[in-house]
Amino acid sequence: MATRKKTAKKTTRKSTKKASARKPAPAVTGGEMPAAAQAISPPPPQQLGTANTEFLAKQAALDAVANKHNVADHLVIVRADEAPNPYIVRRPTGITELDIQLAGGFPAGGTCFVSGPDNSGKTWLMLATMAMQQRIYEHECIQAMAVTEGGFPYDQAMRVGLRIAVPDEMIRQWQQWLIQRGMTPYTSEQLYAFKQQVGDFRIVRGSTGEEVLQLVLELVKTRACSIIALDSIQGLQPQADAAKEMDENAKRAAHATMMTEFFKRYIPLTTGLSGLNETTLLMTQQVRQNSEKATAPSYMQAALKDWMITGAYASKHFKLVDLMVWDGGVKKKGEGSARQAVGKTMKWFFEKGKAGCHDNLSGEVLYSYEILSGVDFVGTVVDSAMQRGVLRKVGNKYTLVRPETGKVLDDYTAPSIKKFREMLDADPEFELAVRQEILAAAGVQCLYR
Repeated sequence: MATRKKTAKKTTRKSTKKASARKPAPAVTGGEMPAAAQAISPPPPQQLGTANTEFLAKQAALDAVANKHNVADHLVIVRADEAPNPYIVRRPTGITELDIQLAGGFPAGGTCFVSGPDNSGKTWLMLATMAMQQRIYEHECIQAMAVTEGGFPYDQAMRVGLRIAVPDEMIRQWQQWLIQRGMTPYTSEQLYAFKQQVGDFRIVRGSTGEEVLQLVLELVKTRACSIIALDSIQGLQPQADAAKEMDENAKRAAHATMMTEFFKRYIPLTTGLSGLNETTLLMTQQVRQNSEKATAPSYMQAALKDWMITGAYASKHFKLVDLMVWDGGVKKKGEGSARQAVGKTMKWFFEKGKAGCHDNLSGEVLYSYEILSGVDFVGTVVDSAMQRGVLRKVGNKYTLVRPETGKVLDDYTAPSIKKFREMLDADPEFELAVRQEILAAAGVQCLYR
């Protein structure tokens, strides 16, 4: 097992806070937000004359109905300024350009899907998003994940940067393997690191699909988790099928019925009747090749998609985001017989985009087999910052610049790109500040909190 690399020292960024005591400040792009306790005064009421008597009577009738049905913790009829949504809060993936297209990340308070064929990066992207939550929230981060296709992928989660406590049995197996191979066993410090976890992380398990989904609903109700992940919906076995023998046919539409019933119960939890629910529900699902494309006339093939989303048809109207990912081609290096694969292009396309983002957007990122995490997340920050004029060379140093004002942020400087990368890698607070400036330059307003 690879161990977490040591963080580099900061270069010139000024900071007076201790890392252990730091709480991430609300990340506001494009300006400071009023203090939480500061009330926002409404405009003066419209002066209504005697001609508006009928209007006032209608308003009184509405108020009577609202007063009849509203209770302290269950407000069902409210005025427009009493029913906010949580979508300005986002859950970033760490891939900067993808986060820009996501309007900052997957939105809070709803369901987002990551779709794609086998080995396309669905689970990896889910884990990377959860790792970014830990980097932002640190020890105040609470997340949960239901894995329906085998055990929890500890190795993959740790490679992408997710800090979770590993079960003792797995640590003993890793240690045993090293000893059998005649390699140096883990040190006490390394063994201790395997048990270190950032925040709280729960794993959800169930014997049937209905049980797993019911547990997910119960967790959503608590409003304690920033992300609840489900990987994947195709692995959910309905009770109607679990009770059958292997040679019996599965009950027709049992899976669809199960998902429909789940969303009937889930959607009311997101409407804010008893307060905002900022839990992001992140699900993965499989796709299949579009067989119609191969048989379609040549003039139609360009307009048809290569993949079709399978299953979860009942969820199509409840998704805020449906992000398709797929393998865009292998990357090789070397010559002749020594030429070998070193990575691949991970591509994405928005099948659906709501809550601030849009459909039909696309992009790609290099997934490298030579990088522990797969993607150079810091590199995506640097590239986007340079591309959008946020990171510039001023004199003999590199510094952040706010493109809309041209103001040089002297607190965020480095003598070289290499040192700038080290600062990003070592200091989550600094990385968050850079991401804020990039999002602001791209016209994105969101909160990471």
